[in-house]
Amino acid sequence: MSIKCLIVDDEPKARMLIQDYIDQISWLDAIGNVSNKLDAIELIKKYQPQLLFLDIHLPHYSGLDIAKNLKYHAEIIFITAHAEHAVESYNLEAVDYLLKPVTFDRFLKAVKKVKRRLSTKDKYSDHFYVKVGNVMKQLHWSKILYIQAMREYVQIVSEGGKVMVYKRMKEMESLLPTYLIRVHNSWIVNLDYIRQMGSGKVWIGNIEIPVSRARASDLLQRMRDKMA
Repeated sequence: MSIKCLIVDDEPKARMLIQDYIDQISWLDAIGNVSNKLDAIELIKKYQPQLLFLDIHLPHYSGLDIAKNLKYHAEIIFITAHAEHAVESYNLEAVDYLLKPVTFDRFLKAVKKVKRRLSTKDKYSDHFYVKVGNVMKQLHWSKILYIQAMREYVQIVSEGGKVMVYKRMKEMESLLPTYLIRVHNSWIVNLDYIRQMGSGKVWIGNIEIPVSRARASDLLQRMRDKMA
């Protein structure tokens, strides 16, 4: 599972430090780092990141305001140089509160909390919704066989059939439960439906799916973990 993140901080050095920390962790994916409210709102609406790093003290507004006005649930880590804001941040059910300058060890402790929260949610929520035409369609993660990228769309193939969804592959990857894994730039597969593995490929039913060299070792490890 890759967790989509957005960094909002008016200090360039602070943004770049958090960006660098995110880049060191394979299961975090920064969709952007911005310095102002308008850019933050635009990216939040477009990508609905699962994790927001919000500086509390920003020119003309507060990161607390962004958190209060979210239209969906996101995990929030507040970052600030002012310790007196801690109480209000926890009132918003923030995952954590990081005091500048943020060390990598402290950052890692905070994001691991987020990962545990999201992993727990995976255990209890198997369904999700996608927009197909003018309707919202319910799908079940556990019944997905594979997902294939098709330019700006993804094709989701499940036991119930196929749907085309307007979504980036990387964005789709960030939502996946642990039994779905990306094995190629254009393919995500359900480990439970793999019937055969070969050199650089897997089979789901009669469909032969390529596995890239860069992702082969991760796939093998995940298969071993399932058999353990």
